[in-house]
Amino acid sequence: MFHAVEDESDCTSLASATIPDSIAEIPERTFSGCTSLTNVIIPNSVTNIGAGAFSDCSSLTSVTIPDSVTGIGGEAFSGCTSLIAITVDALNNAYSTVDGVLFDKDQTTVIQCPAGKAGSYTIANSVTSIGFGAFLWCSSLTAITVDALNSVYSSVDGVLFNKSLTTLIQCPGRKTGGYTIPNSVTSIGEAAFSGSLGSAQKGQRLLFTRGRLRFAAQMPSQFSVQINASAHC
Repeated sequence: MFHAVEDESDCTSLASATIPDSIAEIPERTFSGCTSLTNVIIPNSVTNIGAGAFSDCSSLTSVTIPDSVTGIGGEAFSGCTSLIAITVDALNNAYSTVDGVLFDKDQTTVIQCPAGKAGSYTIANSVTSIGFGAFLWCSSLTAITVDALNSVYSSVDGVLFNKSLTTLIQCPGRKTGGYTIPNSVTSIGEAAFSGSLGSAQKGQRLLFTRGRLRFAAQMPSQFSVQINASAHC
C-alpha cells in the first residue's frame, strides 16, 4: 500500500508517478500537494482512490481512471487547477465521464468537474445529484447552466440552484462583479461562493436559516454579495 506524504513539501518536485501494479488502494491524500506532478499512471490493480488523494496537484493536466476502480473518495482531485479532463475506461462498471467530467456509471451524479475546465458547463437532464465540492475549485467556469428538462436543478444567470430556486448551490468561479441573491432563496450551499471572483470587498459567506440571515465561515475576500432588499436579515 502507498502511504500519504506526511509533509507535502516532500513531493513538490515530483513530476511523474507510475503506481506499481501490485497496489490496490491509493490512500487519502497520498499525492496531495505534489504541485509539480504532471502525469500519473494508475494501473488496473487499483480498486480504490482515497479522499483527496491527488488534491492540490496544480500541474496535473489529465488523469485516467482504469476499469478496476470501484471507489473514489471525496475531492480526490480537488484543487487540481490545471486538470482539464478526467477520463474513465469504458469498461469501468462504477464510473463514467462526459466531456471530461466525472460521473457515476449511469450519469445521474456529477462527482467532479475538473478544476481546469473553462467557460460554461451544462448539467444534463439525467442528473439528479451533485457531489459535494463537484464545482468547488473550478475557478475558470463562467457559468453553470442546466438542461430545461432537468427535474432537480435549475440555473439563473449562470448560477446553480435547486429546481424551486430556494437553494443557491454554486456560483461559478469565474463569475465577476457583485451578485444579488433572488427573493426566493432560503438557503445557500456550503462553499457556494468559494473561489468566486468579483469586486474587491471583504465579506463572509451568507447563510439563511428559517428565513433569517446568519453568517457562516468566511468566504474568499474577493467576492462581494448583495442581499435582495426583500430578503430577511
